Amino acid sequence: LFQFIIMIIFMKWNGISLLGPGNSRFVLAAQAFTAVLSQVCSYFAILFMDPSDSKTIAHTSIIITAIFSRIIFKEKLSIIHIVSIIMASIGVVYITQPSFIFNKAIDSNLNSFKNYENIGIIFAFGAAIGFGMSRIAVRSVSMRNIHYSLMIFQSSALGLPTMFLISLFLMLNGMSN
Repeated sequence: LFQFIIMIIFMKWNGISLLGPGNSRFVLAAQAFTAVLSQVCSYFAILFMDPSDSKTIAHTSIIITAIFSRIIFKEKLSIIHIVSIIMASIGVVYITQPSFIFNKAIDSNLNSFKNYENIGIIFAFGAAIGFGMSRIAVRSVSMRNIHYSLMIFQSSALGLPTMFLISLFLMLNGMSN
């Protein structure tokens, strides 16, 4: 809320439109959406699985960023990039040890949400994809010389009500911790 208010004041003071230039609104909206989506997925990943594992998966967003940079911006991937992507992918599989590969049993004494670790893994990968796509959108916005405050404002404008509604839903259903 504080960030949202500060950005409104800053943008009004500097004469920056809250919606941004007409030809860049889609990219700005995509950046805000992917940033909020990644935060929501990250929260649910932590809820459904061990936080260290969920963050490990979510931080592989650099793989997604590299792949989409190649696809969208036609950037070249060197052999170092390719080897790093392969090593990071192997590391994620080794750390998360999905049950369909490693046949690991789930401890029934864990928190009831932790028994849904596969759902947490899906959310963690959703967070990684969201983070990666958000970085791509930031790059695209920065190439258009749009002030950073516009991205912060729009992410806050979308994130604040989204997080409020999710929190309200979780509280009303007794799922908050």
